[in-house]
Amino acid sequence: RGWVAEPGGVFTFCAPRCTPISYKYTGRGVWVWSPDRINWMATTEVAPSGARWRAQQLGEADRQICRFLERHRPRPAAWRLEPTAARLELSDRAR
Repeated sequence: RGWVAEPGGVFTFCAPRCTPISYKYTGRGVWVWSPDRINWMATTEVAPSGARWRAQQLGEADRQICRFLERHRPRPAAWRLEPTAARLELSDRAR
């Protein structure tokens, strides 16, 4: 439970007993959220339009995140917005 940052600038938050909600910075200074990563809504909306979702509205923790994103409009570092890939290898000393 908690935040997970992913390639492409998507951040997912999962509050206890809630559906994981994904948040994305559009690059135009706007944050959007989605319960299904298909239908994206503005952070000013608390009920999804078009998304098939059992909960029908955001939980309180996600509403607080939306309010914060709407008020402060934080801008993630540019490197977080680009699709990324990472590879880990053991050094010869570690083998």
